[in-house]
Amino acid sequence: MIINRAFFREATFVTVAVLVVLLTLFVLQGASGVFSRTANGGQDNGGLLLTLIILYPLINFGLLLTLAMYIGLLITLSRWYRDSEMVVLQACGIGTLALLRPVMRFALVFFVVVAMEGFVMRPWVMSSIDRIEAASSSSNSTAWISSGTFNEIDGRVGVFYAETVSDDGFMFDVFLNQAANGSVSERLTVAKMARRLRATADGDEYLELVEGTSYRGNAGSADHQILQFEKYRIRIKPATVIQKHRDIQALSTSELLKQDKLANVAEWHMRLSKPVVVFILAALALALSHSNPRRSRYYNLFIAIFLFFVYMQLLLVAETLLRRGQVPAAWGLWWVHAIFAAMAAYFLWRRSIGESLIPIPGWKTVKHD
Repeated sequence: MIINRAFFREATFVTVAVLVVLLTLFVLQGASGVFSRTANGGQDNGGLLLTLIILYPLINFGLLLTLAMYIGLLITLSRWYRDSEMVVLQACGIGTLALLRPVMRFALVFFVVVAMEGFVMRPWVMSSIDRIEAASSSSNSTAWISSGTFNEIDGRVGVFYAETVSDDGFMFDVFLNQAANGSVSERLTVAKMARRLRATADGDEYLELVEGTSYRGNAGSADHQILQFEKYRIRIKPATVIQKHRDIQALSTSELLKQDKLANVAEWHMRLSKPVVVFILAALALALSHSNPRRSRYYNLFIAIFLFFVYMQLLLVAETLLRRGQVPAAWGLWWVHAIFAAMAAYFLWRRSIGESLIPIPGWKTVKHD
């Protein structure tokens, strides 16, 4: 059907455009955090931060995709109303309910993608981020020491500062502060140059300082030692990578279903809910896309976006109540879906009979032939 093809073509184009904008904003937000971390002397261990920039937007990819579809449908159908194309369709006997079938067929594609994202991709992304952050926090490599900033090189070594760092890894005008540990007194070391060595087969690293002075002694004590050296090596033992407790969202679907904890049940219901949201929002978009020429062209868009965020917040509240056991597990999050599904059905019925969405006493709807 020509009308369906025109609808699919325009809705797809608008949805893809909105999705690109949303993903760009999320990527830029992640990149700004990386730039801030780098400026503050943070470490980029083997490009892990760049990997996190790519992975973090994927955490909310399902939500972004659902929102893009919702806005895409609203913009497309609102334009049809604004340009009187819907009036022509209604004159040909194609009313609001007749458009429900192509809208749901359009939403079916997003239903499948969001389901795959919620059950497969998002747990994998969350698990990957957990592993990367655990490896990054446990890393003691000195390969990414920033010039002009204080860098912590493993708690057993201390805080290191280098005025300049050359491209070949040599550090000049360095400062090292090692805190007191048991019987070992505090050490403060300055040197003209330093470099990183990997000299052992077991993977141990050494920080070699050249031509410097080491001051040893605790604050408030008169017992201090001053040691001048030509070369001074500090052993940096490789830290054991300790992965933090896995987030419930990082569990695969099979792992999630192995236990009947309330947290697992709530997460399972949330994963089931995300694809369902796609169809309910598609129906809402069809009902809310009606554009009144006497109002702003963005009036219905503002109301639709407001309902979207109310919907999402209610789902989060319902998930929290389910985690705490304040809502029966049989209810899950379905009571929230029932409210908005009933709202969408009621709005569609009102539109199908040519009435406003909400009946207001004393107001009459003026119908035009």
